[in-house]
Amino acid sequence: MSHLYLLGVATLTLTSAGFAGSDTNADLQARLEAAEARINELSVATNNNWLNDARSDEIRSLVHDVLADADTRASLQGSGSTAGYNGGFTVGSADGNWSLTMNGLLQTSWSNVDIDTVGVVGSDGWGFNNPNSWMNFSGTIAGDYSYDVRYNWDTATTEWANGSFDLGDGWGMTMGTFKVATNREDMIDDQYQLNLLNQVTGTAIADARAYTVGNGIQLGYSGDEMRFWASLTNLVAGGPVANDSQNNVNLRLEYMVEGTWSQFDQFTSANGGASGTLIGVSYNTVSANAVAGPNNDTDGDNTLTIDAQL
Repeated sequence: MSHLYLLGVATLTLTSAGFAGSDTNADLQARLEAAEARINELSVATNNNWLNDARSDEIRSLVHDVLADADTRASLQGSGSTAGYNGGFTVGSADGNWSLTMNGLLQTSWSNVDIDTVGVVGSDGWGFNNPNSWMNFSGTIAGDYSYDVRYNWDTATTEWANGSFDLGDGWGMTMGTFKVATNREDMIDDQYQLNLLNQVTGTAIADARAYTVGNGIQLGYSGDEMRFWASLTNLVAGGPVANDSQNNVNLRLEYMVEGTWSQFDQFTSANGGASGTLIGVSYNTVSANAVAGPNNDTDGDNTLTIDAQL
């Protein structure tokens, strides 16, 4: 009986060992599969990282090219340029050293003239006209230099064209063709007049209001209460022979009793605006025999003008 008992114990023991070995293999297989899955996962992640690095390099190169192109365009376009309306349509640099301002004026009117003169035929008349039609271009060049060009559409000619240089401390010099400072009314531009036409002094241009345009050089000064112009000009004509090689001298001094200089750029004033008073004196000498013939010698003709604007 004892032998049979020992055999049964051995059989039970071997059976238990067989079940233990089966569980271990299954556990190892599961771990192996988990390790393979992790290896595959890490492999995919490594490939993705490589792809991400390659894409980053491509994107970085693309951004660099875009920025380089933007810098090139900015260098061609200019930095900080401005555009808008500032006393006219204006484009220019941010610091104001380079600018172009464009202005235009078109004035139309209907007039009727009834003259009761005995024996004069056709003295009455009426109709439409355009007394002033022009384009004006002005601005600055390199800060200290400026220009002013006006094209008259009525005569299809340049009314004036000049360049100026800032001498500092309120002084400036102008060369070319420009409006001569003969009197207060002439110095106020067309669009700020109370009438479309005026015939005080000067030479009529394109049937518009009269003012004097000279071809020469002008020295000017502007301070807080006083400003001054001194000009040496010829007649505006096509060459030194037509200009008669003779010079006209014009001097003008203005004293501002009260107000600001900008108030006197026009005749009108808004209701309730600040008061202003300006007194001016002009002296003009004429030495231009523009028209041949008797009684056309204007050498030595002098004009003294005293005016005021309130």
